[in-house]
Amino acid sequence: MNSKTATEQISRLIQQRNILAALIFFLAITSFFLVIIITFKSERTIMLPSNLNQSRYVISDNKADAAYLEDRALPIAVRLFNLTPENIKQNLKEISTVIPAAHYPKIKPFLLQLSNDTIKKNIISSFIIEKIISDEENQEVIIKGKSIKFFGSHPKSTQKAYKLKFKFNGVELQLIGLEEIKGI
Repeated sequence: MNSKTATEQISRLIQQRNILAALIFFLAITSFFLVIIITFKSERTIMLPSNLNQSRYVISDNKADAAYLEDRALPIAVRLFNLTPENIKQNLKEISTVIPAAHYPKIKPFLLQLSNDTIKKNIISSFIIEKIISDEENQEVIIKGKSIKFFGSHPKSTQKAYKLKFKFNGVELQLIGLEEIKGI
């Protein structure tokens, strides 16, 4: 009886092993195909805008569309170029939250120069945006406008343009470059 029971148990175990082996083989093949599909698949993310004027933002292959670039560049430009000695520290603190740590040393000289000029020379500056040009391929926004600086009671107006470069980090756009465009 023990021999017959042992034979039945062995044949049942072999049958279970074969079923399990087939299941493992099937899972391995599906995993292999899923890895291939994920590797060659481009991702597209649709985000809701911060205001109701825009229908949606599209992020495809880690690149934001023009509407999202402009929506993120405008508040930065407003904070960066509408300054007084009283608000500059708060504005620069808020701007630094959208700059990744790895890119901050590249942008820091521009921010320090802006801060030093505003505080030491007691400048009040305002920037009137006239044109925004978005470059989806390079993830850049060029903002052109009129810069008005008040030295005491004497305003000085000049045309200026700034280039803001962004990178999508999987969650939000981050500012990775900022420079004034000379000779516009």
